[in-house]
Amino acid sequence: MSAGLINQPNLNLTLYQQESSQLQSDSELITANADARQRMANAALKVADATGNQQEIDKAQESVDQAAIDAGYERAAAASANASSLESQASASALSAIADGQYTAAEMQAQGAAENRAVAGRVAANASYAEAVANEQAIKAVKEKTKADKNAADAAKEPANQARAGGGLISNFYNSAISPLAALSEKAVAEFKRMRGEIVPTTTSYKRWRKKPKSLTPTFAMSAWGPVWSAS
Repeated sequence: MSAGLINQPNLNLTLYQQESSQLQSDSELITANADARQRMANAALKVADATGNQQEIDKAQESVDQAAIDAGYERAAAASANASSLESQASASALSAIADGQYTAAEMQAQGAAENRAVAGRVAANASYAEAVANEQAIKAVKEKTKADKNAADAAKEPANQARAGGGLISNFYNSAISPLAALSEKAVAEFKRMRGEIVPTTTSYKRWRKKPKSLTPTFAMSAWGPVWSAS
């Protein structure tokens, strides 16, 4: 340790203590802001759900996802600030221990504990950052899957939509073709429908069939050449 640092232990101790306090305050503020943003985003999503407007729901969900991603990194920053605060406390503890020119066993133990807390805080900060990265990747993966599923569902509907559209075109064509036939004879209309594959009752043939027994009833008359068959 340099002579300047030993000669000014109280000043440096104060600086480390102030730095530690400020970093701890920053950590708490960052965490509070992250929590508040997530609460606001979740509340907005509930309002959008109540409206039933899908565009508003999608927009609110996007805000919720982004708030969750940002909150992960903000908490990692808060953890890093907390780790820095613990490191400053360890430095302040070391200065305090040597301020009187003595370094007792109790002070050594206290210093070791402070350094351990600082190391643990830094490990936690690094883990928090790794968690934030994983959280972002997971949220984006869900969004990509949701988008892919929607695209697949839309693609599956497309052939059916095309078939319905095609059927509509064909139906419209035949209907437009049948309309002018109203002015034509019943026989012409029946022939056109038969071309379309429709079953058309043969009313005229049926009527003729009913007349056949009567029209084909044989009668006999005698002539000079013998009996003669004829239809009445």
